[in-house]
Amino acid sequence: MADFHQLTGLSDNHQHRRASHFFHKGCHYNKRCRHKKFRNNGFTLIEVIVALGIIAVCMAAVMTTVTTNARNAAGLKERTFAHWVAMNKMAELHINNKEWPATRTTTGTELMAEHEWYWTMKVEKTEDDSVRRVYIRIRSNEDDEFPLTTLVGFVAKPS
Repeated sequence: MADFHQLTGLSDNHQHRRASHFFHKGCHYNKRCRHKKFRNNGFTLIEVIVALGIIAVCMAAVMTTVTTNARNAAGLKERTFAHWVAMNKMAELHINNKEWPATRTTTGTELMAEHEWYWTMKVEKTEDDSVRRVYIRIRSNEDDEFPLTTLVGFVAKPS
């Protein structure tokens, strides 16, 4: 393989600055060459800064994703417990078929998973006089504007 000096026709005593920058790759293989400032032994500062910037953006995206997933998991857990409270209230209505629920709105609290849940039960008439529609809304806090879950069910008149 031809080295820098053979390709350019310059001897060791000539200035290397006159030669094209591309020919200096040959200096890595020529031990006698004194033109060491063109050797590439690592990354430049700009390359390192750009790489760190890319890594920082990627890490920020990963952290955002992890945070969002954790928040969603906590919300899903809360909505699941709220739904169980609503299903329990509906089951109580079905089990207690001695009492026919009056058409009204009632409120109360229920303890589940070491948390107090606030429920609102609205009983309405339907077109069938022997069936009532029941809306059960569950909130995590008493003053929450929107319920975590709403369960709609029907209760038949006891015979």
